Amino acid sequence: METPKVLFKGWGASFQETAPGTLQWGVMSDPNSLYLVYTTVEDVPQARHLAKGLVESRLVACAQIQPKCESVFPWDGEIQSASEVGLTLKTTQRCWPSVKAWLDEHHPYEVPEVLAVPVSDGSAAYMAWARGWLADGTNDPSLRGGTP
Repeated sequence: METPKVLFKGWGASFQETAPGTLQWGVMSDPNSLYLVYTTVEDVPQARHLAKGLVESRLVACAQIQPKCESVFPWDGEIQSASEVGLTLKTTQRCWPSVKAWLDEHHPYEVPEVLAVPVSDGSAAYMAWARGWLADGTNDPSLRGGTP
């Protein structure tokens, strides 16, 4: 059998020709690759509660709270709109299933938006810092007197 010819590799995935005329899309599986996870909640206190719990549990390295976004969506047979707070979380592929399970248990919404996107590239120093916190905490900024 011939080795697949890689046509594209990036954004956490690859596209390859496995046989003449046969293309295959696949997600790369490096357990230390970073993911951005996005969710929304009603207000800043809810966002802070989720962010703190996830960081303290070492399931995410950082949580960014973006106050005030407007969401438009169908619910109960009608088009609804709501003011929400966005929450962007940084985690690894290895931690992602636990992040999803944690959010399933603690998120206040009945059907929360929880989306994960693989990170294809970024600041090497930041990515190493995030991986360090998620792996064992050796890159905890309080241990070195600074912030990431």
